Amino acid sequence: MSSLKSKLRGKLLKSHGERKNSKNHIWLSYSLKKSGDITLASNNECIYWASELEPNPYIKDFLFGVEVVIQYPWEETARKREVILTETHTGTAEFHQLISGMKGEQREMVTVFEGGISAGEVPINFFDTKNVASAVRRSGNWLKVISFAAQIRDELCLVETNWVNLFLRTNRAGDVQQLIMSSMVYDQMKILGVFARAALMGDIELEFVSNVFGRNTRWTLRGD
Repeated sequence: MSSLKSKLRGKLLKSHGERKNSKNHIWLSYSLKKSGDITLASNNECIYWASELEPNPYIKDFLFGVEVVIQYPWEETARKREVILTETHTGTAEFHQLISGMKGEQREMVTVFEGGISAGEVPINFFDTKNVASAVRRSGNWLKVISFAAQIRDELCLVETNWVNLFLRTNRAGDVQQLIMSSMVYDQMKILGVFARAALMGDIELEFVSNVFGRNTRWTLRGD
C-alpha cells in the first residue's frame, strides 16, 4: 500500500493542478522552481506565491489547487479542502492554506483522511488573507526579481553564471550597483538574470533598501 508521503509526492509531480472556475483575477508568471509558467487563480495566490513560496529556500516544489480531506485540531469531523501542497528541501510534505480569519495558530498539524480512514498527520501553514497588505510590498519586490530570472528562463548562460558565481564568492556581500558596474563587458540582462536565479535559489539573501528592489538592494552570500 502506498504511503501518505508517496501519494502526496505523486500529486506534486503534476505540473498543474485542475483549478476550479473563478471570478478572481488569473495571473500567469514564470517560476524558477517549476522551470516554466504557472497560473495563479487570485490576487491573494499571486501575493502568497511571490512572497512566501517562490523565494523560500526551505520549499523545493509546490502545487496549487490540491483537494484533500483534512481535520483541523479544533474540529470533530474532517472536510474536503483545497490546499497548496509543498515539498520541503528535506523531502517532507507540507500544506499551505489561504484563509480569511484564523482560529488556531499560524502553523498546525492536521489529520489527513483517505477513504474515511486516518492516513497520518501533515503540517499546515495558514495565511490569513485579512492581513494580505503586509505581504504586498514583499511580493512586489520579489516579482521584480522573478522578472529578471524570467528573461533568461532555462538558458544556461555559462559565461555569465561563472562570472556571477566568482563575483559572489569573492565579494561575499555588496549591492546590485556594484554588480552592474563590475560586469559592463557582459550582457547586463543575463548578468541580472543569473543574479536573480541565485537569489531565488537561496544562494544569496537580499535586503531591499527602502523596500524597493533596485541598484541599492544589498545582498549577502548565505553561509557567512
